[in-house]
Amino acid sequence: MGGSKDKALLQAEAIMKLDRKKGYPSLISVYQTKGDGEKVYSLYDEAFEEFPDNPRIYSSRGQYNRNQKKYELAYADFSKAISLDIGDKEDEAVLTALYFLGAVSQDGKIHLEAGILALENFLKHTDKDLEAYQSWANYRLGVLHKLSGHKDQGRKYLKIATREVD
Repeated sequence: MGGSKDKALLQAEAIMKLDRKKGYPSLISVYQTKGDGEKVYSLYDEAFEEFPDNPRIYSSRGQYNRNQKKYELAYADFSKAISLDIGDKEDEAVLTALYFLGAVSQDGKIHLEAGILALENFLKHTDKDLEAYQSWANYRLGVLHKLSGHKDQGRKYLKIATREVD
């Protein structure tokens, strides 16, 4: 988006006028780059009012919260994105939310069993398009199992993850 933050903001505002659904992510990205967290959350609130059933918006805010190390908030956002699934387990937004719910569980050491379940579902429904995430999912599953006291399961998934890297 442009070479400067001012240009990026102008472009994002132009996108917003043409297509609000595509405009919100652009505008949010500009304010994230500017470090204006208050405006970022305000824009997410507006986007949720306008598009309450869009899992991509929840997943996007989940990413933002994860980057801010607000793991409980991120967990809630990814859970909401998954709950908005309309039955298409192959949908990239849902698969991404499943993966990152597991990642947040590992990062924050929270909701370990839910993180395990999310990553198992991610691996069950993913294909070659998200292959790069598969090794990480297996690694994260290994760590989550170990944190949960399932040492053997943890070792199993860590072995799978390292074999995929070879």
